[in-house]
Amino acid sequence: MRYSPFAFLLASVITGRGSESPQAPSGTRDSTTPDSSPIVPSSAPAQGAGRIADSLLTMNGVPLGATMAVARSRLGDPEGKDTTDARETLGHTFYKWRYPDFIVEFADSNLAYITCLTATCRVAGRVVLGASRSAVEARLGRPLPRAAQSSLAAGQVMYVGLKSDCGLTVDYSNNRVTGIKLWCDYS
Repeated sequence: MRYSPFAFLLASVITGRGSESPQAPSGTRDSTTPDSSPIVPSSAPAQGAGRIADSLLTMNGVPLGATMAVARSRLGDPEGKDTTDARETLGHTFYKWRYPDFIVEFADSNLAYITCLTATCRVAGRVVLGASRSAVEARLGRPLPRAAQSSLAAGQVMYVGLKSDCGLTVDYSNNRVTGIKLWCDYS
């Protein structure tokens, strides 16, 4: 049985499906986004290399997204608070607290970044400065594949949360961890 072009057009209008190309979901970014913040490449698999459970995005028991009160209850009072540099970016005001072992930054009142400064920092319970690459990958798996346009420095790798816009950047030198930063993308 042959269908007329009119029947096809009518069916397209009724079902809401035409020949137009599918739209990208709102909230996604394309490769032209002029932003240097760490993001999940659009080619990143939904699960697999570089994708980790959001529950692993903690440092010394403090998860990303924690409130200032939770951070203070688990870490104690900071040695210093940098509120003179509180700046508004993308609608958020950032505050920096300094501890002997790490620097924490809040977006408004939620923990957005944690930078490890000493070997006493523990990410995901076991990842520490000085750990071997094989020990990190045994705990977290392989990192995200390096994209051709990667903004990561040589020796850096990235993991991203399965359900959040947060992640972990690990710096290596001679296959040993030399830097750890947890982050959330607020762009």
